[in-house]
Amino acid sequence: MIELLQIFLQLVLFLLFSYFPFNKYTTSISSTFSNEDYFSLNILNLIFFLLIISFLNISLKTSFIFFFLINTILLILNLKNIILEIKNKKNIFLKLFFFLICIFLFVNQAQNLQLGYDGLQIWKLKTNNFYNGYNYFESASQYDLVKQYPHLGSFLWAYFWENSIGNKEYFGRLFHIYIYIFSLFLLVSSLKKIDEIKKIILISLLIFFSYDIELNGYQEYLIFSLLIIATRFLLKITNKENRQKNLFYFYMFVISLILICYVKNEGIFYSAFFCIIFIFFKKLYSKKIILVSILTFVIILQFYISKNVHNLDNSFQFSLNDNIFNNQNLFSFTEIFYRISMTIFYSVHAMFKYPIILISFFAVLLSAYNIRKSKENMPLLFFFFLNIIFIFSIYIVTPFPFEWHLQTSIKRLYLQTSGLYIFLIINIINKKLIKI
Repeated sequence: MIELLQIFLQLVLFLLFSYFPFNKYTTSISSTFSNEDYFSLNILNLIFFLLIISFLNISLKTSFIFFFLINTILLILNLKNIILEIKNKKNIFLKLFFFLICIFLFVNQAQNLQLGYDGLQIWKLKTNNFYNGYNYFESASQYDLVKQYPHLGSFLWAYFWENSIGNKEYFGRLFHIYIYIFSLFLLVSSLKKIDEIKKIILISLLIFFSYDIELNGYQEYLIFSLLIIATRFLLKITNKENRQKNLFYFYMFVISLILICYVKNEGIFYSAFFCIIFIFFKKLYSKKIILVSILTFVIILQFYISKNVHNLDNSFQFSLNDNIFNNQNLFSFTEIFYRISMTIFYSVHAMFKYPIILISFFAVLLSAYNIRKSKENMPLLFFFFLNIIFIFSIYIVTPFPFEWHLQTSIKRLYLQTSGLYIFLIINIINKKLIKI
């Protein structure tokens, strides 16, 4: 009973950090800026500031007290408005469902504490270092066995572990589940003129088709969530919103891409894909220059730290000293055909493991068929094209045992990008090309 109360309070903490400091009572951005947009802004800002803190000698407790006090003061100052909003019956079932599904998956996590292989051998080790008070440079240079892997997910894990009620390790992992659930609500909230019950059904199906307790300690759901958030704001930017809102949407889009780079190695490629898409589909040259400059700086910084600070000879799990082009057998027609064939086979296999991947492929096909009537889907179809080239390229040139690498990773590669393609179906539904 005590632990259940602690889980409840941990959710309240996440909600506090999501509702403040920016909302319609404390900030006047736009009358059409939704609660989901404010939540996204607060969550992205929090994670971004924690990313910065991970490089500094600031204790997890000190930073937490700072954020907690600011948000608590804002809560007290706006308590009357918050109470009125809680009493407001608008979307009451959706709000209640969000709360209940969070509690349900949190309790499910508490009952399944085992970690997957990568979760235990890679991400938990990084988490332990941060929890023990080391910053990024200290932990990566002295106590980290896989320095070439990004650290943001592990830092968030350690942060909410250290600052949880009861100081339980798995409480740090609850934040990954929380942002995963929020991203699905954010996704479905993009549907226009659809009642609460249908939204609840759709969210339930998306969770059923994508959630896997076996990925405990992995980072797939964090990058899954950030990709959905980034996609939402990319679509808002490309849909010609007014200039004032565009600035905020652009800011959130850029912050999302920066964070994605620090979750997993492939995050750099996803952010690069979004950058390419933005260049092709947006005419504002000043924003193109800003986005390209920021992402170029982030990528170069990561390479510089890997090579010159940590003295690594590898990046993205590939050795910088190896020349794969010297492998003549790798580039024979027979070998390439074999690798492509096996990659296709395991791609199909991934769809049975995570049905949301199958749904995403269906969304791509449906969108391609209706492309003339739903041109706003072009950016995401372009992302899909770049991502498929990226996935197949990985397994064509991988230096690891080929089938082992396919079996252990391809389903997770597809999973972490699968959520963003649901926007393709949403855009088609909003265009009334299909009905639900």
